[in-house]
Amino acid sequence: MRHNASDLSLAEVERRHILWVLAQCGHNKTKAAEILGIGTNTLWRKLKRYGRET
Repeated sequence: MRHNASDLSLAEVERRHILWVLAQCGHNKTKAAEILGIGTNTLWRKLKRYGRET
């Protein structure tokens, strides 16, 4: 189901963006964190919250 961007919460937009960047990096967390401008520990915490640690 496709959503209009205004229908999504900021947290959901962030979650989708992080997961998209991670997929584009071949699930390389170090590279994804660098692109996102966050630390690898921050990325790990967010992925854990999303239930996507691996």
